[in-house]
Amino acid sequence: MKQPWYQTARRWIQMNITADICTDAQLDHWREQWRSKPYQGLLINCISDTRFCQCAQKYAKPAENLGDQDIFDLYVRAARQDGLAVGARFDMQYASQEYLEVYPQWFERNKDGSFVLNNRLGLKLAATCINGPYYHQVIPQVIEEIFTKYKIDAITDNSWKANRKNLICYCDNCKTRFKADTGLELPETVDWDDPVYRRWVQWSYTLRVQLWDRLDACARRAGGPDCIWAGMYHSDPMNRLNEFIDFHEISKRLRFLFLDHQCRDKNNGTDMEQNSMNGSMLHLLSSDDLLITQCTNHYVRYPQKGWFRLSAAPKTETLMWEQEGLLGGMAPMTHFTGTRTFDQRRFEISGDYLKWHQAHEAYWTGRTELADAAVVWSQENGDFYGRGNWARAIMPWEGYRHALTRGRIPFLPINARDIQKHGSRVRTLVLPDLAVLDDAQSQAVIDYLEKGGNLVLTGKSALLDGQGEPWRENASGSRLWDYLGLARVDQVGYHPELLGPDETHCQTYLHILDGSHPVFEGFEKTQVVTFGGILQKVVSNGALKQIAGWIPGIPITPNEYSYPKQICDEVGTVFAGVLPSGSRVVYLAGDVDRLYAANELPDHARLLQNAVNWTLADQRLIRVTGPGYVDVKVYRQKERMIVHLSNITGSNTRFGYADEFLPVGPLQVTLACAADKDLAVTAHVCGETLPYVQTQDGIVFTIERLTTHEMVVAEPRGRA
Repeated sequence: MKQPWYQTARRWIQMNITADICTDAQLDHWREQWRSKPYQGLLINCISDTRFCQCAQKYAKPAENLGDQDIFDLYVRAARQDGLAVGARFDMQYASQEYLEVYPQWFERNKDGSFVLNNRLGLKLAATCINGPYYHQVIPQVIEEIFTKYKIDAITDNSWKANRKNLICYCDNCKTRFKADTGLELPETVDWDDPVYRRWVQWSYTLRVQLWDRLDACARRAGGPDCIWAGMYHSDPMNRLNEFIDFHEISKRLRFLFLDHQCRDKNNGTDMEQNSMNGSMLHLLSSDDLLITQCTNHYVRYPQKGWFRLSAAPKTETLMWEQEGLLGGMAPMTHFTGTRTFDQRRFEISGDYLKWHQAHEAYWTGRTELADAAVVWSQENGDFYGRGNWARAIMPWEGYRHALTRGRIPFLPINARDIQKHGSRVRTLVLPDLAVLDDAQSQAVIDYLEKGGNLVLTGKSALLDGQGEPWRENASGSRLWDYLGLARVDQVGYHPELLGPDETHCQTYLHILDGSHPVFEGFEKTQVVTFGGILQKVVSNGALKQIAGWIPGIPITPNEYSYPKQICDEVGTVFAGVLPSGSRVVYLAGDVDRLYAANELPDHARLLQNAVNWTLADQRLIRVTGPGYVDVKVYRQKERMIVHLSNITGSNTRFGYADEFLPVGPLQVTLACAADKDLAVTAHVCGETLPYVQTQDGIVFTIERLTTHEMVVAEPRGRA
């Protein structure tokens, strides 16, 4: 039986065509591009406030000089002749202001009753309301017409989510719907301390889930069971874009995903390795075999979010981002903007990589990602703990995952709602200042510990309920803290955002009390670890023992006074212990994870890595030793073990563009797999068979030189 397109179409080309295509269709040129490379799908503009198709729904004006042409149909027919799947790109968030008087009920309103307008770059557009007839009637009619007329496979739209958390729509549709659903009036303003506003945020997430279901049902009804409303979204788990997309709920519904997370930047994260995490996160939320094709820009984007769409993107930067996506199990989609070609270099960036990807398709399906640890996250923590100050929730999360990547410790990014579902896949959970943890999630962590799982938690983890409020029944802790024997006494310490300018010249330190503890491996010659952050004042009445104290702030200048006047060992900063279940637990009362994200001090990375290593009793799935910044992931595919290594050396030293691959090696890899059978160990990028030796820890092999990336497959000989 033939598989549907959404299980086979991995490599895509996305064309954001421009209005000049109406005077020069350029079809032969673009057709040559997708024919000369192993593309399997085409995603192309169809309709937004401007349309490139002939559509009975006239809310979108025709592209300049379109006339009677149907550019969209021209490209769809050519792509179909060449065997490609086809997706149509929508952009439904705005409509022309000329419809304001005719259809005022379509549009969002400010509190004073005025329309929400977008006049940027001379565009005269108005924001459409998710609760109005535009989303409930007009868009479903357009979707039905496009599927019926053009026989396409999918419709995407990266603006389908409409307004964001910093804008409350006060139109009559929203007033009526919010009152009916909640019994409340709309909140007066954006205020995270207002329970009505927080209820509006939760309600707004629910509306988008309902919208997704409605539009996908429309796609199936119009196009058939294999047609998909594919949406499109960004994969930042802390949702710094303020969009109303419930990753956990919508990902359950996915049959295919066009991912619009095109590069690293200062708005969405400056680290290269976030991209491998993106793929892992989305597969955990949906399924291991979900086909995710990731849009990667092949034009220049300045780090400060500037687009230069005519110029070719830097090749090394683009390939490094794509290979990181490969580590997370995502497939490539090359994104081009503009009809005419001013810079031919953009077509040379990914050609060899696409061909390599095609040649190794057997390794992309039917596999499961393996890891020893999980870094737990939740959008609720970003919303109700962050409360608009996203750094509060983002930085501990980023710091801990950076530290594990730097230590080559593979981890799974598990959503807090899925601890029970996925916890058994790992031996240690990490809660990086995951302050918001509702009752069910706290119980899931306790159940995990009861079964012998290990835990590392930091900062205020589990101290707030699902709305971001302190647990009322226990102001000093929560159910999880009671289980661990911890209680919060007070908040002390240095934080530059909280203290005045005179106090920012203070130094604080963690004071090591038990230097023999493995959590302090590598710190044998020092009594202190640089700190300078927020410290939760905590007492432990259970199995967790204090292994570090605190040295409070001392002046930086004058030098004569730069010494500790007191050492407060009664203030615990690091706790570790073994529970009756055998679980190993480390609690970091100081926000070392946030500090590592901010400053990248190697001592902080080592401390975060040591905490996880100690909980694992130093028994690891994989160890990679040798020079360089190397991202590592491991998969099992039936009898195969697949090891991915991505060389991102240099991308971590400054933010901008990686302009060359810096070869590293040799790298010695120890993989914990039984070798009761003779194995073939093959490196599929360099094309070499690697010798190995068997040890009590697993098989050991060496990669002499890693330039870009490598995929090593270990499997019983004769199965390769």
